[in-house]
Amino acid sequence: MCQKPPVLILSPNRMLFNDFYKEFDRNTRRWRVIVGLAFLAAFGYIAFIIAVCSNQPTQNDIEQIISKSSKLSELNRYCDEIPKPSNFQYQFKTLGGNSGQSSISYWYKSSLPFSTVRDFYISYLEKEGWTLEDLWDDERSALPRLLQYRKGKRTISVQRVVNPNAEYAFGCSLER
Repeated sequence: MCQKPPVLILSPNRMLFNDFYKEFDRNTRRWRVIVGLAFLAAFGYIAFIIAVCSNQPTQNDIEQIISKSSKLSELNRYCDEIPKPSNFQYQFKTLGGNSGQSSISYWYKSSLPFSTVRDFYISYLEKEGWTLEDLWDDERSALPRLLQYRKGKRTISVQRVVNPNAEYAFGCSLER
């Protein structure tokens, strides 16, 4: 009652793993195409970001924009009149804002600690009738250190920043 085991007969035209290798080659080609397309997409995205970021306005462009806008010109004059610590070295200016406000930020290099800058502005701004709106001065925090005052529709902020070209950003905003 013993049965004979089945016999596997291989013909020279039909090998056991022929289909396996064909399928493996097809999947390999498919993954190579997918990876190649992914690299092309990533390269295109990086090229797009570089092109967009390289179109940032120059300082001359910013000065022209300010001179053509009466509100920005007024804000620029007003902010220039506010004293800065003697150690502040002007680096550059940026524009910001939205439909509700206009803002100009002045970027400075300075070796002064934030506590000295904070005390300088608290002393000056409170004498001029400004109201403290925000103060963030926690050395242990990852958030930038910030001092912000308001007077009517105007806001002034001084922020310790992480920037290769500046240590402080002095911002002036005007609500519309």
